[in-house]
Amino acid sequence: MAFILPGDPSVPWSSFKNIVDKKVVIIQERNLRKQVGFTTERITKEVYKSKKMIKRSQILKSDLLGDIEATSIFSKDTFKPYTHHISRKGSFKKVEYFESFIRLIQGDSEKIIKIENQLFESHSVEMVIRLLPLHQRYITNLFAFHPGKEEVINVVIRVVSTDFVKKCGMDCVESWQVEVNFDGNIQFYWISINDKELFKQENVLSPNKKMIFERE
Repeated sequence: MAFILPGDPSVPWSSFKNIVDKKVVIIQERNLRKQVGFTTERITKEVYKSKKMIKRSQILKSDLLGDIEATSIFSKDTFKPYTHHISRKGSFKKVEYFESFIRLIQGDSEKIIKIENQLFESHSVEMVIRLLPLHQRYITNLFAFHPGKEEVINVVIRVVSTDFVKKCGMDCVESWQVEVNFDGNIQFYWISINDKELFKQENVLSPNKKMIFERE
């Protein structure tokens, strides 16, 4: 199996464009669908501490799930992570990345996690898969730090099929269906074949229940 590291020369990291995207959030249990909120994603190129960076911000608005805001900053040219913070229900967690360790700050507590491998930040994986040379039977993996689990996980990325997915209105676009295994947490992404746009995402919550993010 191939392995992807930050800055891998086969991946066009710096080609990622500024994006603003909004999706509705749906909980589907068996065949019943219920809209429970929406997400707004904003990706911009910025200068952070005199370095060229990408900033990705995601805001979830939901009465059922609660409001969540997450922001990551990483290198524009390598996707090497620098900082991440997430806030929800009055709590705030910050992650800072260094060469040999990661520092987590939550309230008055601080935790140091030593790292041995080059890694990505799990919040950037949705962007990484849009840059990969996807094709039938494509498979690769990478290491990523998961701020929620507070540990480094192995992420396996695999193209499972092609499909036609709604872009907007009634327009459908041929897309890769990509399975991403976040160390046992399975998510599916539909990424257009031509322009690598992310149209839909499904998080498997249980055998009969999933959370879906899709265009209206």
